[in-house]
Amino acid sequence: MEQRQIANRIYYFAYILALFNAVMVRSFFASHFGKFISINYLIVWGLIGLREFVLLCKKQYHKYTWVMLLLAAALALLVIKNQTPAAAIEFATIIPLAYSARNLEFRTLAKITAIVETCLLVFVIACALLGVIENYRIGTYDIYGIESTSRVRCYLGFLGPLFPLTFYLNIEMMIVYLTKGKLRAWHAIMMLAGACAIFLATEGRLCFLLSVATVIYGWGYSLWCMRATKPEGSKAEQIWLGIATIFFPVMLVFSVAVSYFYNGEIGLLAKINSLLESRLRLAHDGFTDFGVSLLGNRIEMFGQGLSTTGQVRTAGYNWVDNAWMNILFRYGILFTGAVCALYSRLMYALARKRDYFTIVLFLLIGMQMLIDDCNLMYYWNGLLLMLAMYSFGGNDVSKD
Repeated sequence: MEQRQIANRIYYFAYILALFNAVMVRSFFASHFGKFISINYLIVWGLIGLREFVLLCKKQYHKYTWVMLLLAAALALLVIKNQTPAAAIEFATIIPLAYSARNLEFRTLAKITAIVETCLLVFVIACALLGVIENYRIGTYDIYGIESTSRVRCYLGFLGPLFPLTFYLNIEMMIVYLTKGKLRAWHAIMMLAGACAIFLATEGRLCFLLSVATVIYGWGYSLWCMRATKPEGSKAEQIWLGIATIFFPVMLVFSVAVSYFYNGEIGLLAKINSLLESRLRLAHDGFTDFGVSLLGNRIEMFGQGLSTTGQVRTAGYNWVDNAWMNILFRYGILFTGAVCALYSRLMYALARKRDYFTIVLFLLIGMQMLIDDCNLMYYWNGLLLMLAMYSFGGNDVSKD
């Protein structure tokens, strides 16, 4: 077996362990597997180091590789300095994983993500339903700590009510990507049924709508591929190129502008804020509560997730769900701008390769970022690894 293949298999094993950690630490298995998960992080770091050593011995390190390594290290320091110890450990795993994926094929990682996360999600939910771990049913709390029994959410063995559906959405994204233009009706129906089942338990409304939109897009694209060809001609290609390139910057500017200028006394904005469960107001308050700086701030955000003992924080809710605003408050202007630029660069490359299917998946991710802050996590946004591959390795995105 070639050294390159050995290095790749080392990464796949490390990635599987990292996915295991990501799911388990967000479930009530965290209290049972705490020490094992901590050891797993050490194993993941060791495997990534071993992979890079093998590549170095194989003379796979070039000038660009060293430059990207320094960039990854700087990025890690910039992000980790504003984290709590637990979050710092997680980001100390995410960034090495992202860097080390630079010369892999995304389809392989997408398959691993879909299979491993499906198995772990089914395992945790089954254990919760069978009583092996806790399966809390709790009413939602408003920002003032008042519980509402009209909307009772089942946690399905996880510490947060949205975790099961967010994992499921990522699984759907990976499956839709892998079945590009070949998603069958029965497969789409099964995925929609799974999304509906989790939604009925967890009441994750916005995430559920995105989940449905992802499946409908994957199935609709399959039907369209049977009857049509890709849009051709300079005009169509220029339109796609323009949309792809400016989409993420527009979403960033839109998020900042709406959040900063939000006024609850304006009827339309108040209705939108109510529809989005106070997301606009919380993002607006973040400018006062957290502030914005060039390199970010160490801040604490509190949501409604449970502790491993089942305790829920009922007061002081200040979580900012908009991904762009969350990144801006935590990591600063420099990091936020860098993430936006990398997304735009990848979208431009996809448009140049006329990979419109993947572009639309990223457009859905961009829409999700307006209401969900999970997009910097590879286990909730598997497409992030494609961004990492292209950014750190300069991969030809069309080969996948």
